[in-house]
Amino acid sequence: MSYNYLKGLLRWSLLLVPVGSLAYTNRHFYFPYFYRCLEYDQAPLSEHSKKYVQEHDLITPHIAPDHPKRNEHDHFFEKSILHKMNGLDIYSIFLDKNFYRMLTNQSGMTSEQIEQIKENAKLTCVFNTNSRVQGHLGIVHGGFTSTLFDNLAGSLAFFVSDFHPAKTAYLNVTYKKPLKVGKEYIIEMEVDRIEDKDIYLKGKVLDDSDNVCTIVNTKFIKMPALNFASTEIEREIQTERKAYDIIKLLPFKLFKRRQQQENSSEKTQEKTSS
Repeated sequence: MSYNYLKGLLRWSLLLVPVGSLAYTNRHFYFPYFYRCLEYDQAPLSEHSKKYVQEHDLITPHIAPDHPKRNEHDHFFEKSILHKMNGLDIYSIFLDKNFYRMLTNQSGMTSEQIEQIKENAKLTCVFNTNSRVQGHLGIVHGGFTSTLFDNLAGSLAFFVSDFHPAKTAYLNVTYKKPLKVGKEYIIEMEVDRIEDKDIYLKGKVLDDSDNVCTIVNTKFIKMPALNFASTEIEREIQTERKAYDIIKLLPFKLFKRRQQQENSSEKTQEKTSS
């Protein structure tokens, strides 16, 4: 290898290395179509998922597309995974029409009919992940799958417990087949049984061939709203029957009350110091 060849290689490296490094660090800007991640509700559903929704007569509740975007309080799944990480290209929630009608308007229903609808309640989620939630290359991280199950089960428990907060008692997940990044899946979450304050739920992840990939069995415990907020909030939750307004109400009220408590504490400290 000649001296002139090495000299030329060095000269070109002084130009190509900085340019290549700049291009690599800004690859998402220079190649947006190659690296882009869609907002979780912008990607269209596959024909398989559309057919599933039609055959099961499912409906998207008003809260599903709007609540995560309007929710300003810190929430691990909605704020971190959906927005900061942008780890889902599709995240669509569906409910059975009869169940949704019961949630928003119980007029003309007997208590027995309401309880029967709750005991057969289901929540469906169509989702498609991207590489930001992968564990092994091209494989969805198992911890994300558990988080998704917990979030959906908690939502269903909230619906069937007359809009009371519900806490996770246990979450048992069985991984049968790995979930692949960029592939669309359907989660079926349903009530197994309700025993007083204990809400038992079960769910599964299905691929586009209806193969069961993951199974979950979980238990949630209905909690009085007083443990999380004031009696005023509990009264408003019990009297307001519209699901969108109810779910939007609690975090806002909690945040407002916390601010009031902090302001009151600061004023008390100022008086004490003066």
